[in-house]
Amino acid sequence: DSLQRLKVDYVKIYDSKISGAAYLETIRQAQRRGLKTTGHMPYSVTLAAAVKRGLDATEHLYYVFKACSGKEDSLTALVRNSLNTPKPLGLFAMLPAVYDTYSPVAATRIFALMAKHHTAAVPTLYIQKTLAELPDNDHAQDSLLAYVDPKVQATYARRLASARQQSLAAQNFSKKLNAKFMTLVPLMQTAGVSILAGSDSGPFNSFIYPGASLQGELEILVQAGLTPLQALQAAT
Repeated sequence: DSLQRLKVDYVKIYDSKISGAAYLETIRQAQRRGLKTTGHMPYSVTLAAAVKRGLDATEHLYYVFKACSGKEDSLTALVRNSLNTPKPLGLFAMLPAVYDTYSPVAATRIFALMAKHHTAAVPTLYIQKTLAELPDNDHAQDSLLAYVDPKVQATYARRLASARQQSLAAQNFSKKLNAKFMTLVPLMQTAGVSILAGSDSGPFNSFIYPGASLQGELEILVQAGLTPLQALQAAT
């Protein structure tokens, strides 16, 4: 109600830990008010359910990727059943299982459903690559760093320290996951899914500079398999 009064363009559902019922109801309520919906989603609900409810776009590829699993229903049930336990399963805990159960048949099915319901995908490949490579790259000499407020730079330092404490196995999985995400983009494009360019630039996303990061996203979309024209269309 408050967002409708503010006449916003869309609702971004940011919390990925809300219940599946609350998530789907949020989409329904927004749709009823004529507001578009995008954002994250809990792993306790399927992307297909959200698409059928009217989700307009999905941010990042974690949620599309889960829908590409041949065991999606089982993994979703596993997450749902863990929610009331001392150790609920989150998105990142589930990603290795999702990766290992990727199914081209499931991918084709969800892409067709997204295209049919006009649900767009925002891959944010640039930030995936940048964060995965934090342990290896020195950003101290970045020319755009001078334009970033010192308080924001302090959040970069914390994220950088955290990245460098990751195990080698975790670092390698991040890179492997990014490579897999790259392969999904041209498949979605071919299936008729609208691809939108987003950089995910923000104070807690280290070294993702406004403006330049969007240009970087377009470059990576082309590296992933889009034509330069398709990449430009994704950003317009």
